[in-house]
Amino acid sequence: MKIPLHSAREFAAAVAALLPPGAAWQWPAGGLGDNMLLGTAQELARIEAHAQQLLDHAIATHRPKESSWHLSAYQRVADEALGTLQGTPGQPLVTVKHLPRPLRVGSRVGDALWSTSSRYSILIYYDGSAINAAHLQALQAALATFAQAHVVLWFIDITGI
Repeated sequence: MKIPLHSAREFAAAVAALLPPGAAWQWPAGGLGDNMLLGTAQELARIEAHAQQLLDHAIATHRPKESSWHLSAYQRVADEALGTLQGTPGQPLVTVKHLPRPLRVGSRVGDALWSTSSRYSILIYYDGSAINAAHLQALQAALATFAQAHVVLWFIDITGI
């Protein structure tokens, strides 16, 4: 989707068209009033120039990366991020436990808590005694890149539990 760009002079003409009718609002080109409109219009043109980048970024961020997401897929990404690290037998270094959903609208508590910022939460349990800071950063980066836009990741260190 391409946003058409407008010149500063086109923005100035559009702003001038919004002014009330009358001779008081009719300024010669290069006059004080015209320069004020043009100054405002230059800022609008500058913002519009960045709008395409913002739109492209929003589309790329929210474009599905997978046909479907399952907890097993998040677990696979987590395991791949840790690579050759090995946990103690029978105890994984990282576990993607569950995917609680936001409260639904229409429930007693859901009506009060629901908003556009409500997100799905994935809890990632990791053994901090076996994973160093570099591996944890790699794990966080891999899962953040893989995660859907409406998912928030909670990393919980279970060392000693």
